[in-house]
Amino acid sequence: MTQCFALLLATAIRLHADINFTISDFDLMCRCVQAEAGGESMECKEAVATVILNRVYCDDKFPDDIEGVLTQKKQFCISEEDDIPTEVKYAVVFALIKYNTLDQILPRSCYYFRANHYHAFGIEYKHIDNTYFSLAENATD
Repeated sequence: MTQCFALLLATAIRLHADINFTISDFDLMCRCVQAEAGGESMECKEAVATVILNRVYCDDKFPDDIEGVLTQKKQFCISEEDDIPTEVKYAVVFALIKYNTLDQILPRSCYYFRANHYHAFGIEYKHIDNTYFSLAENATD
């Protein structure tokens, strides 16, 4: 890991000290973003990472840790690749750093995404590349 990237990741982890976030969690998130949005734009990759964080920080609907969210049955794909592109790693770090700021790419109630069309549930919110993001059914933001 380059020194600059390691510093960014360390900053992101410190900013999210209220959840158990480890290097293993970072690797798992990167593998998920690669599988779900590897061929999409940086914006889409960051949005997928934000959905993961939204679920972790949700009070009652999802598990409260990265591994729990990403390993829920039929929710996310995880890449088996060993070499995750740097762009994916940066997208995850940027999502972590921007989380809880006005610069966050999606609102906190955005819990869902799907390729090629919106889910039948949730509130349609934003279309980025070939990925459609939806808010929780009871979202007010």
